[in-house]
Amino acid sequence: MEHTPSPEFPEAPLNVYGFAETPDLQRRRHEAISALSGGDLQPAIGYRLAAEEIVARYQGDAQQRAEIGMQLAVAGIRRDAGRTEVYLEDLNAILPYAQHRGYNDIAEDIQAEIDRICQD
Repeated sequence: MEHTPSPEFPEAPLNVYGFAETPDLQRRRHEAISALSGGDLQPAIGYRLAAEEIVARYQGDAQQRAEIGMQLAVAGIRRDAGRTEVYLEDLNAILPYAQHRGYNDIAEDIQAEIDRICQD
């Protein structure tokens, strides 16, 4: 499946809801996409672990929003590796978290992305 990027989920460098990729994470993301396309999960796991270290530096509301942004970035790796079904599953898992936290702006963006995928 071919992916068409949506404006809510930019390609690179990522700065999604307060989660801002470092140059190292951007490099890791590109490596993870290539590896995951071939079935290797390790670089994606490494990306997530490094991203979690960045999110841990935030506090309070900023940390919760950055956590969602990080989860969306990890989901985007799956999307860009051609795993649209898993990407959709990830979005459906992230959506209730955003709704529960009261992040309606984020929840609306996620729902719009889900709807876009389901229309394709």
